[in-house]
Amino acid sequence: MKYLKIQWDEITFDEDWGKSTWYLEIGEDNYIKRQLEVFENSNRIKFDEAHWCDSYGSLGDQPVNIDQLNGILISVAEFENEWGIKSINMD
Repeated sequence: MKYLKIQWDEITFDEDWGKSTWYLEIGEDNYIKRQLEVFENSNRIKFDEAHWCDSYGSLGDQPVNIDQLNGILISVAEFENEWGIKSINMD
């Protein structure tokens, strides 16, 4: 698994929520296994293979090329720490 953190400099969900930071867990097959979006207003939404879609969005369904994403690799510990915080659409 690889873990990536991406800062989005544009609104991706709702203007009142602000910009977001995405945390991705990417499998050896280059598909996203878990995806967390943390917004400026502190809202968090997350998706995984068991909860892949709801009214807030969905888990990425295409393989990703890490080299084409403008993100940084992070540790599994950093990802798990963020993933463990309650979200508004899971938990």
